Amino acid sequence: MTCSGEFFYGLPGDDHKTGAPVSHAGFNGTNMWARMGVDCPVSKGTNVSWTGMLADKIASELSFKQKVGDKTSVEFVNKYNNGKVDVGMNFNYNV
Repeated sequence: MTCSGEFFYGLPGDDHKTGAPVSHAGFNGTNMWARMGVDCPVSKGTNVSWTGMLADKIASELSFKQKVGDKTSVEFVNKYNNGKVDVGMNFNYNV
């Protein structure tokens, strides 16, 4: 299992293309934001992972990947982005 976490503080400044003040969209009206994640191989062909980000909005993604046989895999993904939830599933077959 791998766990990671990062905390950022963006320095104020100007956009290099437009010259406009940079908005880092941090939380609590500041230039700070955080990113974290977990990657967990459950078995040889199964993996569960989660990533999240906290700033002025919250984003989260949970994914489950399962290998079925030598050529087929299944993936289930649940994404949350500031109040909106998207759920998806796909099948991959490698020839």
